[in-house]
Amino acid sequence: MGLRSRSIQDKPNIQEARSIHKTQSNQILSRYQLRCLKQDGMPLEEFLTKARTLIDDSGYDAAFKDETLRDMLVFGLKSDKV
Repeated sequence: MGLRSRSIQDKPNIQEARSIHKTQSNQILSRYQLRCLKQDGMPLEEFLTKARTLIDDSGYDAAFKDETLRDMLVFGLKSDKV
């Protein structure tokens, strides 16, 4: 009874831990992809859409999202004029 009932009780905890780990891993990956994002030959609208999507997936606080997008425009656009 002890081992079997413990195993059943632990299953939700394992699933919860996997979910948290997956969320954190996705946020880290999104932040990495965001920092590496460059416009290169990409049209401006596509660059902005990709940047906004990665910012949303990165788990940043809502107040920080606009600032992050601004930084991506400064560092990621191909134009020499900022």
